[in-house]
Amino acid sequence: VLTVDEFRWLVAHEEVQARLKTGGIADTEVEDLFNSLDSDHNGTVSVQEFCDGCLLWKEQANYQSILMMQNSVWKAAFTISQKIEKVSETISKHFDLLDAALDQRRRGSDWAEPI
Repeated sequence: VLTVDEFRWLVAHEEVQARLKTGGIADTEVEDLFNSLDSDHNGTVSVQEFCDGCLLWKEQANYQSILMMQNSVWKAAFTISQKIEKVSETISKHFDLLDAALDQRRRGSDWAEPI
């Protein structure tokens, strides 16, 4: 079991701070972290509370990663959709020009419709 003072002492170590920072937790958020881990609000964090809190934090981090990935996929899909639309418009214009050239050619005296 850790008290808030013991928790502060623990997170004061550079290695722990570096790991927390890597996890997106600033040293100014230590008290908030302790309070979120102290699920029964008795002023201490048990091993079970610590493990449960870490698992929950990891799940939330994974969920955020999934949301960010999903957002990236949506942006890419939108960009691809726009590019496909532009290519489709360009192809359509080229076919229109080809149709116009064929119509002009058909109006000529030596044009024979293919069988």
